[in-house]
Amino acid sequence: MKHTPLSLLLPILISFAILPACDSAPLETGSEAPTATDLDTGEEPATVPMAFANGWTEITMIANYAKTVMDSVGHFTTSRNACGKEDAGAIDLGLWNSLAAASNQAVVVELLPSSGEYCLPHPEGLVKRMDGTAEVTLANGSKRTLFETRGYEACTTISDRQVATELLNSLNKMVSVADLEGCPNGWGS
Repeated sequence: MKHTPLSLLLPILISFAILPACDSAPLETGSEAPTATDLDTGEEPATVPMAFANGWTEITMIANYAKTVMDSVGHFTTSRNACGKEDAGAIDLGLWNSLAAASNQAVVVELLPSSGEYCLPHPEGLVKRMDGTAEVTLANGSKRTLFETRGYEACTTISDRQVATELLNSLNKMVSVADLEGCPNGWGS
């Protein structure tokens, strides 16, 4: 008896596994697949353009007992999620756009001298927050501290308070995102 190699059968097996998951009725003999116009609802699909990092390559944050690195194209890695494991993911587009826009501005505004440093409170109601440091790697390879936590505040020398507040809010949200990546039920799951 001649055996068929598994590499030849695998595509066939996969197609049988995928077809039921498509949740579509089988086509009758002689019928054609629906076209884009058949599926057109008359509404334009909602699209949000992705913001681009400008002047920086990554942000490294030490927060919530983890090191989280956000790259310049909307991805992140974390050394410890809520399940205590390393993980990685893509940043939600809305959060990414806020984070990228605030970061783009933060790297071009003039920094205050260390004597002009000020502190911002963390947003109310957050249990997990940026409670360590946040540092940006600039496009030229140099690094700049964005925030350093002292008590229940994050201190910075970013001269534009509105930009600093928006960036801190985005970083605080990223702490929760990174914490739940790969561990949606949180601690102990």
